[in-house]
Amino acid sequence: MYPWLVRAADNGTVIVAASRRLARDLLRCYAEHQQLSGVETWHTPAIGFWSDWLVELFESADLSAARPTRIDHNAATILWERCLAAHGSDQLLGFAGAVRQSRQAWQRLQDWNVSVEELLRSSRSADQQLFARAARAYQELLIQNNWIDPARLPAAVADALPSNQIVLPHRVMFAGFDRAAPVVERIMDRLRERGCAVESAPVEKYGGELHGQPCQNRQQEFRSAGLWARNYLTRHPDARIAIVCPDLDADAPGATRLLREGLAPGWQYADEAARASVNVSYGRRLSDFPAVAVALLVLRWINDGLSSREVSILLRSPFLAGQRTSGRSRFELELRRWPDRSWTAASLASLLRGQDQSDDCREWLQFVDRVVALRLEYRAHASPSKWAEIFDRFLDEIGWPGEATRDSAAFQLLERWRSLLGELAATGMVTSGLSMPAAIERLRTMAMEVVFQPESSPGIVQLLGMLEASGLTFDAVWICGLDATRWPPPPNPLALVSRQLQEKHGMPDATPADSLAFAEAVLQGIADSARTVVMSWPRAEGDVLLSPSPLLANFSLTITDSHLDPSWHASSFQDPEMIAILDADSAPAVESPEAVSGGAYTIQMQTVDPFSAFAQGRLGIKDLPRFESGLPAALKGSIAHRVLHALLADRPDRDAIAQWSESELTARIENALARVFASSNRHLNPVHQQLMEFERLRLGNMLRVFVGAELDRPPFAVECVEQRFDFERLGMQFGLRVDRIDRLADNTLLILDYKTGAAKSLLNRDGELSDLQLVVYAMAIAGAIDGDIGGLALVNIDSRGVSYKGTGGSVEWDARRRDDWPQRLASWIDAAEIALTSLARGDARLNMQLPDSHSRPLALLSRIGHLRHE
Repeated sequence: MYPWLVRAADNGTVIVAASRRLARDLLRCYAEHQQLSGVETWHTPAIGFWSDWLVELFESADLSAARPTRIDHNAATILWERCLAAHGSDQLLGFAGAVRQSRQAWQRLQDWNVSVEELLRSSRSADQQLFARAARAYQELLIQNNWIDPARLPAAVADALPSNQIVLPHRVMFAGFDRAAPVVERIMDRLRERGCAVESAPVEKYGGELHGQPCQNRQQEFRSAGLWARNYLTRHPDARIAIVCPDLDADAPGATRLLREGLAPGWQYADEAARASVNVSYGRRLSDFPAVAVALLVLRWINDGLSSREVSILLRSPFLAGQRTSGRSRFELELRRWPDRSWTAASLASLLRGQDQSDDCREWLQFVDRVVALRLEYRAHASPSKWAEIFDRFLDEIGWPGEATRDSAAFQLLERWRSLLGELAATGMVTSGLSMPAAIERLRTMAMEVVFQPESSPGIVQLLGMLEASGLTFDAVWICGLDATRWPPPPNPLALVSRQLQEKHGMPDATPADSLAFAEAVLQGIADSARTVVMSWPRAEGDVLLSPSPLLANFSLTITDSHLDPSWHASSFQDPEMIAILDADSAPAVESPEAVSGGAYTIQMQTVDPFSAFAQGRLGIKDLPRFESGLPAALKGSIAHRVLHALLADRPDRDAIAQWSESELTARIENALARVFASSNRHLNPVHQQLMEFERLRLGNMLRVFVGAELDRPPFAVECVEQRFDFERLGMQFGLRVDRIDRLADNTLLILDYKTGAAKSLLNRDGELSDLQLVVYAMAIAGAIDGDIGGLALVNIDSRGVSYKGTGGSVEWDARRRDDWPQRLASWIDAAEIALTSLARGDARLNMQLPDSHSRPLALLSRIGHLRHE
């Protein structure tokens, strides 16, 4: 692929590549040539990336005792932070962004040989002047401490070259430097002055076939590119193919998935080779990798509280405290019962300790205890190297990054993390003692700056960005996204350097003409890099129509308007010849004693949506409670029920309640509230404690209204409160809990259920029962407590008042229907028996009439979407 490569490498030429990818590609191509030539061993050619080569030259120089000390990118960042903060950080809205832009501007100034004095003279705006002053202070720091930062390294090498302090090779070849900065040309000139033969790698211009391919949309474009690559490889199995995309960084994972759809249909359930068929030249921030994100979260937890959502991530993480997570899942369910708040490690341990005794829960609590201990153990300042050692040892102690088998990518990630700790230690060169929070924040900032991509097999197709493809050669290349909105890209001049200074020195993107010329050169270079080239563009993106890039007018394209789109691989399953008609299968019937969750709610659900009853009752599937920032409705409802229980725990009758004096009523209410709220307040932060205090006041007023409403009823005696019953039918075992049962004056029983949310009615307009819950309670109570069922009632309780929605032969709320009470209750029991029989038989049909909001939580487990489509 590079005709000049073997000759240059074999005659001892040092090859300097403009990008790390190009350097790797040159090494790989040389190795392939040696293997094809039958050579079994060979000397590794001197091929390296530009920055690495500069470091090698600098370190080999004989600069005597006054050798400047190199500092890395992270140390330079710390110096920039100091200089910017000292010269007006209050003027900057985004300090981290200002530091990043300052480093970029400083690098450009060094590459284009612009002095700080000229920068100061040319600054106009307040931001430019601030940067110029900070740049002067930054330069002074470097000089005072005899430091060389990465931006100044090329100039330092250029300065050292004439003095014979650096031993040079006889020949140096520069590859891929399409837009060489002045400092690169300066180094080239100095090499020539020293008698070194300097040349640029010849650029092979294939001038092959050029095809234009309009596509309907972005999705079709990538799938079509994948199919094109597959067809090309069928004809040329050893071909080197690249798919190039201008804005790959916008959604590299999405582009990769679409490309695989055309290249390797069915890759989702194929082996790893199908996934590795596409090699993507786009990394992610180190902090975005799950294992690293968890490590940073744990380190931050040492000093700061984490939100409930963040603690939830740690509880579900396989990177901590062993691989078993069943008990930790129960911990998370407990956490979701509480308001979303900031949890310190100590406060969370207090909440969860004693909740579950499984092994994985004990391991997890030991990990939390270690977090608490580390905070107490290290309160003083320490050097960055000391903190790096402490963090590494701590993560190892807590079992990070887990016990799972690690593949090559996982090992590389772990090594990069350890390198990052080494880089943290190296910042000790520019900073002394740090507090633990400062060290953790520095490590987090560094992880966010690092872009990491594990090295992998080259794949059979490379997916590259436009600049990454520059300088590489291929057999065939497809350039995607060449619509007018993406190419040429918008210019990106330096924001902190005056436009006049950038134009004077010819810096990149200083003028629109420069940006356009560079975009043309890049596109032309990629077009010249292969024998077969396809240039494509989407005609639309959503509802927006797109036009091809105006730069395509520079090429003589053969427009191919054929429909290459292979569509989604899953669509192939819709072939009528592949469809098999299956009988509708039901859930298995209950054959032996089976515990069914959900209580009476499951039986009621069987009459509304049998599938939901099966999934929630027999499979035990529950909706995961959402984290709520205020007091969750479920928590408030639970507290209200417990307060009502505490108020009536000694089972008074109506006469006893009537004899309560005002002071006794107040004492009883306060005692009930105190018993419940004492445990409810333990794990709340001050804000939620205040909210809970408001809830306590609300419930206190509500209890007074409730007692008044109870006194307006005919005589009754509280038979039991919060009573549990075991109920078994047709091999199904249910655990029921009845809020309250009263014994009425005629010795019959009244079953009551408290509703503390939205008010509900027991009967509909036609007098029919709306919910079987209380009927199921009646079935369970029969025989367990002496007395006939005299009525059923819902007690709606809220701050506005108390209302009773009941019916029966012995109650006052539904006098019109008293006479036929036995028949009505019997008919409702029959309906409950039918629902129980249906549930036991395995009836799991879907109710297609229910709204999406009902089916959505369980939609993934059913065929409701497909059935509705039909």
